[in-house]
Amino acid sequence: MEIDEMPVQPVTPEPQLILNEQAQYYLLKAGQWAYFLGIMGFIGTAFIAIMALFVGTIFTTMAALNPMMAGAAGSGGAVTVLYLLIAAVNFFLCLVSLSIWRSHQKRSDVSKPGRNQSGFW
Repeated sequence: MEIDEMPVQPVTPEPQLILNEQAQYYLLKAGQWAYFLGIMGFIGTAFIAIMALFVGTIFTTMAALNPMMAGAAGSGGAVTVLYLLIAAVNFFLCLVSLSIWRSHQKRSDVSKPGRNQSGFW
């Protein structure tokens, strides 16, 4: 009769990362900057999207004021699409910045003195 036994795997402790006060300070500041830049990026994205809504009207008005700019009136729609594309790319870049900030928030609890730092990542 055969006995199927699983070999016993040795238990390895989780790796621990010990941060000194200077590293904790820099992690805190990096997270604060990521949050700030994420918010500023969302504001910039909103301005770009608002500008995209009005750029067609601006180009048409420019063509009405100056007959030499008649070609600009027809390209207002293309410029609107271009601005919306730029706003979409900027929006996703801001999401990356905010995800960095969120991960920093998870790590900030770990970096407080007296906490177990094995769950840093």
